[in-house]
Amino acid sequence: MLIEEKGTNLGKAWIEPAVPVVAGTRQTFVLHYKAGSKGLKRGGAIRITIPHGFTTPQVDEFYKDGFVTASCPDSTISLTLEVVSRIFCAYKPELGHSGAFGKSLFVHLQEGELGAGKIIEIIYGDISYYGKEPWGPKPPVVPQLSGSFEFTVAIDPDGRRSAPETGYYLLPESPAVTILPAEAAAIIPVVPSNSEAGQDMPLHLITVDPYLNPVPTTDGNYIITSGNKSCNCLSKNGAITLPPDALSTGSAAIRSMANQELFAVINPHKTGSYLADCKLYWGDIHSHSSYSDGIGTPEEVLTFARDTACLDFAALTDHDDIGPQLSKEEWLHTRRVTADFNTPGHFVTLLGYEYRSSLADMNIYYPGDEGRLLCGKEKKWDSPEKIISYLSANSAMIIPHMHFGADWRGYDPDLYRVMEIYSQHGSAEYIGCARQIPYLDNQLQKSSEGNIDTTLQEILARGMKLGVTAGSDSHSGRPGLSNWTRVARTYNGGLTAVFAREKTRESIWQAIYQRHCYATTGPRIYLEFSINEHPTGSELQGMNRKIRVNCMGTEDISRIEVVKNNNLLQAIPGTGSCLDFSLDDGPEKVEDFYYIRVTQIDGEMAWSSPIWVTFFDHLHHL
Repeated sequence: MLIEEKGTNLGKAWIEPAVPVVAGTRQTFVLHYKAGSKGLKRGGAIRITIPHGFTTPQVDEFYKDGFVTASCPDSTISLTLEVVSRIFCAYKPELGHSGAFGKSLFVHLQEGELGAGKIIEIIYGDISYYGKEPWGPKPPVVPQLSGSFEFTVAIDPDGRRSAPETGYYLLPESPAVTILPAEAAAIIPVVPSNSEAGQDMPLHLITVDPYLNPVPTTDGNYIITSGNKSCNCLSKNGAITLPPDALSTGSAAIRSMANQELFAVINPHKTGSYLADCKLYWGDIHSHSSYSDGIGTPEEVLTFARDTACLDFAALTDHDDIGPQLSKEEWLHTRRVTADFNTPGHFVTLLGYEYRSSLADMNIYYPGDEGRLLCGKEKKWDSPEKIISYLSANSAMIIPHMHFGADWRGYDPDLYRVMEIYSQHGSAEYIGCARQIPYLDNQLQKSSEGNIDTTLQEILARGMKLGVTAGSDSHSGRPGLSNWTRVARTYNGGLTAVFAREKTRESIWQAIYQRHCYATTGPRIYLEFSINEHPTGSELQGMNRKIRVNCMGTEDISRIEVVKNNNLLQAIPGTGSCLDFSLDDGPEKVEDFYYIRVTQIDGEMAWSSPIWVTFFDHLHHL
């Protein structure tokens, strides 16, 4: 929640145009502030937060985009403008704002006094000075993200900065701009990854614009092609029921009869299960709501995960304190919503939040509906070492978010079971990897011995046994279908795939805990990996190792790499969208670890959790 207090008798604000605009387009906005009974005295100020994603406001160069002006009909009023555009997460009293939601524009009253009912007009994107020529400035670009964007207005009525936290009081209501998605550009078909022979199969169509904003799916006829078979199906509310065996194991395609450009490959599926009767389920367990620095209520976020992104499981992980603070009341509500949305066999939720200390970004999860909010900004809980005892006693799990790394001084192998190898920020497999998080090798938080290692390979080399997950870190209220952080577009968010016996919280929790999971950059790539018939994430003993990999891609596979002890053991080139192979290997060390890296021709990737194999003869000798 926003920590700042709402004031009274401070006036009101509204914005023009009052009609929705389309994502990615340009639009000049005029914001009006009408003073309340307290007025605005000399030295007072108005603070306007222009949301992230809009062109950065500026007040110095009228010949460039984003130029802002402010005026008042009263000639005795003198105004000056200031923009603070750096990204601040925490509230900075000396600056008068937090940058969690946008860039701050300050309108200072230098001379005169704004009485009740008087109006100040702020033009964001004023091109009247230099905007008539082709090379002149253009109106601001609105975000490529659809939704409602609040231009938060706060007031310092007398210049004394007397309000708590920042010196500014929030208006009771701030104006918002509604951004609509652009026209449909693609469809994303989703089917279950496992099916039983002779049963109907549900297919859900997600329709998106060029920026991955969901748009309503047009119902009608679709042609589905699988191998040498094809069938004509009718969608209803974006859903299609496929007749038994309509899809061959592997790839299939779907095309709209009404719009031939809406063509897509259906994610692969397998008839039957994996090893010990396990099925493959998909989830995104890293997303934020408006309770921290995201968009949407907890209910809206989980509804999107279930109904739009068609996930099997999801979790809200709001920041405990990133400027906006996750309050005790909001945590209780998050717990209730998480419990209410958990529907065994249909949609599974996990209870979690993002713990932040000065040296760590880590998601904490509880196995049930109960669990305390241990805020990393409180002295009692300000390092992972201090939270271990409580989390252990409550069978919790910590998943480090490698966007900013983990503080490994608190490492406990019973709590740390997996790490987030990929999010929409990029990959943390190793320094120099494909889609590397841009600042992975220059972490601002690398200031202690416990925070130096930030990649999967560094962590595995230390002997820590962690599997892998992926998520979105969505701040747009869209788990499972996100390419938007707090501030800008990014890579598409990743997905976590788990092999579990059933779609229940207990089964999915155990699958993650046992590391029977893998990560993708977003596509539902099907990946089976085992050694001596032990599934991904296992620990086993043996001199001879039969490595088995079965992969079905959402596009043709470029290569599959078997990585052993962080070195390439073998690279298998792809020959289509499916690749099934096995190879034999022996010991190199007392304990070896193996994992699989899949790369498709479209650049999308998947990583298995490692399997650790101990040299049996050595153990027997000891």
